[in-house]
Amino acid sequence: MRKTSLGYPVLSEDLHERIFGGQNPKEMTRLSKQRAEKLLSEFGIQTPVDYPDHLYNGPLPLPQLQGETLQDHFEKIASDQIGHYKDLADEFAACKLPELPPRDKLVFKPGWTRYTKVRGKWKTESVPYPLEKAFTFDTETFVHAGAFPIIGTALSEKATYIWLASELIDPSIPEDQWDQHSLIPIGTGRFVAGHNISYDRVRAREGYSLGNTQPENFYFDTLSAHIGVSGLASGQRWLYVLAGKNPEDLTPEEKRKLRYAPKWLDEGSTNSLVATYNFHVYEVRKFFGDNVQPLGAGDKAIRDIFVKATHLSQIKQMLTEAVDYAVKDAYYTAELFQAIWPKYLDATPSMVSLCGHYHLNGSVVPLVPDWEDWIKNVERVFEEHNAEMTKICQDLVWAYYEEWREHYFAEPGMAEKWVAKDPWLSQLNWEVKTVKGKYAHIPHWVRPFIKDPDAEIGVKSRLAHLLLKLEWEGKPLTWVEGQGWCFWEDD
Repeated sequence: MRKTSLGYPVLSEDLHERIFGGQNPKEMTRLSKQRAEKLLSEFGIQTPVDYPDHLYNGPLPLPQLQGETLQDHFEKIASDQIGHYKDLADEFAACKLPELPPRDKLVFKPGWTRYTKVRGKWKTESVPYPLEKAFTFDTETFVHAGAFPIIGTALSEKATYIWLASELIDPSIPEDQWDQHSLIPIGTGRFVAGHNISYDRVRAREGYSLGNTQPENFYFDTLSAHIGVSGLASGQRWLYVLAGKNPEDLTPEEKRKLRYAPKWLDEGSTNSLVATYNFHVYEVRKFFGDNVQPLGAGDKAIRDIFVKATHLSQIKQMLTEAVDYAVKDAYYTAELFQAIWPKYLDATPSMVSLCGHYHLNGSVVPLVPDWEDWIKNVERVFEEHNAEMTKICQDLVWAYYEEWREHYFAEPGMAEKWVAKDPWLSQLNWEVKTVKGKYAHIPHWVRPFIKDPDAEIGVKSRLAHLLLKLEWEGKPLTWVEGQGWCFWEDD
């Protein structure tokens, strides 16, 4: 068995050559060895290190390297898996984006409509899905009916695409015939970019095929890419938001915090499409003197209609505006992708990292015929457990209240002493505000249950934590304003 000069077992010559090629490790200098031995001795480890004699020293069933080194091996595997996707992305990142169709050229018919401008005239045609291999993808949903997609938009190098659910065009269509429940077809083997693409990809039909053993498309998330390139840590966001406020609206304390603003304030942004677009696209073009406008938050009335509408007819009334809004999002995302793609590659040059993005964002979603039954059963179990916990907490409310009453009416001060001894109950408001009427001699925290004995006590409520007397590492949980749930360390 091969060992280092400190006695640690290492790979055999054969395995070392197969994994690292001709790269042989450097021998330790005498001074480096002395330092290592001294450091190990501080932890009670004597050298040479003593290993048992029965350690396995035989061959390992490793595959042949796909290159000269271990790094080359994995880079080659990653290239085999996603090399063609990277080529598509490179081409899309460098292309001239097509012109968007104006509102008066929009065609409102079910399924995908492809828009191209040929010799100055707009051409439309129905297609089963976007024809090009690389495009941005965005969806809008009818939230009230379950957040299924009713509008889909895509933008490739050559065309603009708009998908509409038939029930959006004709709201009288029965719900069991709605297109949105079948999701949006986008094809396979595509490079699909989007901002927070996980939201949109679950509304793409191809992801639900049980025949796929690998991701059906490469879904590239510009939000994730931005975080890796210019994102802010949670501890930085508050200062970034503060710096973006109108100076006249700042308090003296806020001005003091911004007096020595860090340089990184100009090196990143928050994660929304608007914020990332303005940082990566608008600010750069403005620097070079282009006549551009920053991206605003958009028309709030249009954004809200998808959430607030209780019937599809309400969205149809604003259909032209809604489709125009959606297709512009796809265009802005394409501009953002073109700006962020080279930065992303520069920050993560390894094909293995890019391959990780491919697999993480393209997880196969398994479905079985009894999926709906499984969902219903999960909901039933959740409701049963939630009801059981609520009943337990409701019973505890009356149990603690009755115990408090025994002390309260026994002699003055006894109830206060009883409460003070309990680290959980002492966090409740036991103040008695009146000795007359319906709430006579009722502690403040109990009064809502006098009014409604069946009041629900949710699993996340602060009261439930205290009634159940929850602990952390054997210490009572304590609620501290501004800090949340805490526990006191022993002195």
